[in-house]
Amino acid sequence: MDSLDWTGITGPAVAARVVPNTTAGSIILMHNTCGGRVQAGTATIQSLPFIIEILRAEGYRFVTIPTLMDIPAYQGVVEPY
Repeated sequence: MDSLDWTGITGPAVAARVVPNTTAGSIILMHNTCGGRVQAGTATIQSLPFIIEILRAEGYRFVTIPTLMDIPAYQGVVEPY
């Protein structure tokens, strides 16, 4: 589900969108930066502690996508110089 954090909404607005719209197996799309929009990244950072606390209390777990889908994680290839 798209948190809409990239739109410039506030941290509380991000949390208010994410928490009630999360269901089993949800993948929550969030951004740490939004094309240089500082407020968007700030809203994400502000919303995360609340989102994590509430969803954990409701029994949700946070996992990586490879864990969720039971696939190997991407491993980049290191080229020798």
